[in-house]
Amino acid sequence: MRLLRQVHGLLFLLLASVTLGQRSIEARVIDAVSKEPLPYASVVSMRTGEGVITNEEGNFRITTVNEDDTLVFSYLGYQRFRSTVAVIRQQPEVRLTPLRTELS
Repeated sequence: MRLLRQVHGLLFLLLASVTLGQRSIEARVIDAVSKEPLPYASVVSMRTGEGVITNEEGNFRITTVNEDDTLVFSYLGYQRFRSTVAVIRQQPEVRLTPLRTELS
């Protein structure tokens, strides 16, 4: 019985340390030139593959990310952008640059 309690305690500490390293992140995706929000932009974690879409105001929230995770931001007509969660926490506004495509 005592061994079972010790095993449960060890499992609890292990599980707590894993989940405490993961937090959610919230930020906003905007056009780098006009500063307008980009609704329905794609945000994907490279580590987990978890992805979300920004809302009408360009805001998003991803749960279970680590500080060293890399997020990939994409939007039709814009250059893809990659950044770590730690950098995005410091500057919670992600600016995507429009692609310049000339037609012949």
